[in-house]
This record gives sequence, structure tokens and C-alpha cells, in this order.
Amino acid sequence: MRFAEITDRVDLARKKQEFQANLIHELKTPLTAVSGFIEALEEENLSPEGKSYLAIIKRNTGRLNRLIEDLARLSELEEAGEKLEKERVNLAEIVQSVVKIYGPQAAKKGLTLKVNQEPLVTIEADPFLLEQLVINLVDNAIRYTEQGGITISLQNKNQGVEMEVADTGLGLAEEQLPRIFERFYVVDKSRSRKTGGTGLGLAIVKHIILLHQGKISVRSAPGAGTAFIVWLPEKQPE
Repeated sequence: MRFAEITDRVDLARKKQEFQANLIHELKTPLTAVSGFIEALEEENLSPEGKSYLAIIKRNTGRLNRLIEDLARLSELEEAGEKLEKERVNLAEIVQSVVKIYGPQAAKKGLTLKVNQEPLVTIEADPFLLEQLVINLVDNAIRYTEQGGITISLQNKNQGVEMEVADTGLGLAEEQLPRIFERFYVVDKSRSRKTGGTGLGLAIVKHIILLHQGKISVRSAPGAGTAFIVWLPEKQPE
């Protein structure tokens, strides 16, 4: 590849990041105003029909806010490159804190959320990004599981730590698996609208794992649930 082509690609990537940052900012500003008016209207004595309309506006505004937040997170990860705030981290502690947060949400759907683990080695990682990784996988599992539950398994493996997040959801067809980490790829659009998914959660997961020099694989089949298997190294390369 010629130097001019490399320069053009770098310039295009920079312009893309600048465009995303500006777009996110421009979308956030009016949404903040809309959210403020929604809160004000909730204090008003609206008719049942008015309350119904307001609930629809609030739900869709929340979904748009989530989409913008996910876009911002993905943009930050792409811009970060190989820059990580590294420290020694116990992944089991992060998983337990996420389970405490999402336990009530799982219970509300009648799902179990449990952890199977062995004493883990600490790994060199960015704790904030690892928490985001676990949150996205657990949130995704709860959203797309209607019966049964989610099990998170942790073990030491190959000079690192392996985490499996397995659910008892509908599962995925083999031809769908190669695309699930793509931006905005949605297996079932009607179901995604119902659950509030943005189509960016798994793309963020993949970026976080790549930043940590890790690996991710998926095991799934229709009617047999889905399992995401993540491996993270004990040490990051210098």
C-alpha cells in the first residue's frame, strides 16, 4: 500500500470520528430539553389518554438516549486505540457487582441470574471497560430470555480468565452468528423494538475484548439458548 493511500485512510478515519462526535453532541442537546419537558408534564394532571401518549414519548426518548450513549461509547473505544487504564483486576468482583445491579431486573421477568466460579487470578485490564463488557452481555441475555435464566461461569484458563455468559433464550441460527457483532445488526427487529435494544451492545463488547487482546466466541442453536465465551489474558503486552 502506498504512503498516500495510508494517509488518505487515516484522514478518513479522523473525519469519521469528528463527524460522530459532532452528531452525538447535536443529538444530545435537544433530547435533554425533551426529557426535561417530559418530567414537567408528568407533574401535570393529564387525562388518561394524555398519560398514555406521554408514556410512549418517554419510552422512545429513553431508547434514543440509550442509542446515543452506545454510539458515544463505541466512538470513544475506536478513538482510544490501544490506550487502556490498566490495573490488576479481579473479574469475579466485577461480575458480582453487575449481578447485584441486574438481579432485580432478571427476577422481574421470572429469570434466575447466577454465578459459578473458582478462585480467579487477577488480570491486567481497564476495570471500567470490563464492567461495561459484563453489563452488555448480561443486559443482552436478560433482554432476549423469557424463561429459565442466565448463568455466568468463570475459570482460569490458558494464562488468563475465561467467562461464559449463557442464557436459555430462543437461540440463534448458524447463519446469524457471523454478523451479531456488527453495528446495528438485529436478529429480530420487532423483538428488538420491544426490548429496547440498540444493535450496538455486542459491537461494544467486541471492541473492549480486542483492546484487551482477548477473544470471544459464541455457541448457540435455535431453541437451545446462547452462550458468549470470553477469554482475557492475565497480562497485557507492553
